[in-house]
Amino acid sequence: MKRLGILSPIFALPNEYGIGDFSYTSFQFLDFLRLIGYTCWQILPLNPIDNDFSPYQPVSSYAIDDIYISLPDLLERGLIDEIKPFTNKKNHKRINYKKVRHYKESYLAKAYATFKTTSDAQMVLDKFMIKEPWVEQYATYVVLRKRNNYAPWNTWQYKQLSLDDKNDFNFEIFKQYLLFQQWAHIHQYAKQREIDIIGDLPFYVSLDSADVWQHPEVFQLDKDLVPKVVAGCPP
Repeated sequence: MKRLGILSPIFALPNEYGIGDFSYTSFQFLDFLRLIGYTCWQILPLNPIDNDFSPYQPVSSYAIDDIYISLPDLLERGLIDEIKPFTNKKNHKRINYKKVRHYKESYLAKAYATFKTTSDAQMVLDKFMIKEPWVEQYATYVVLRKRNNYAPWNTWQYKQLSLDDKNDFNFEIFKQYLLFQQWAHIHQYAKQREIDIIGDLPFYVSLDSADVWQHPEVFQLDKDLVPKVVAGCPP
């Protein structure tokens, strides 16, 4: 049976938050696809990107980039009390990832500060870590990467977390917890409208990633932890 669909990365959806994300425009786009009779929405990988901005060379093949977090959802949850738009324009020709991350990070920090005051905050994060066992190592990697000024992991001076890193560690867990809940909500909405979301995977993970850092033995690295070969495909 033939079906109609479209390829559109989530980051391309228009809104006033600087980048297409898991907020209202994702749901509006699903409504639009339903209206015109499309039943498939193919997206690009949602994994955390590095400075090359490529969704196919992420710093984790499991995590979702926290740039996609819906700020209106945080407002509805009572985790933040206001949202000032990144810009008054909905349509941007390009995404300024650095500025958008800075803009969203302030709201995420406020949301986490509020979340921490709830009585079951740690229990919620612990349950999420049990459900998604990869997230603990991912959060560890992210915090250590920041402590080492974003240097490649095979050159790190600081290789273990300290007690002082506990808050930053939990912050990373918290963001993934939000992302997986919000993404599940979009999936549920798509299912209700009989639309299949077709995902994509970053087959060629980056050397400087949580995946290679955690399991260097499954990659072709030499004794100095430098790749013996590099795989890829033409653009």
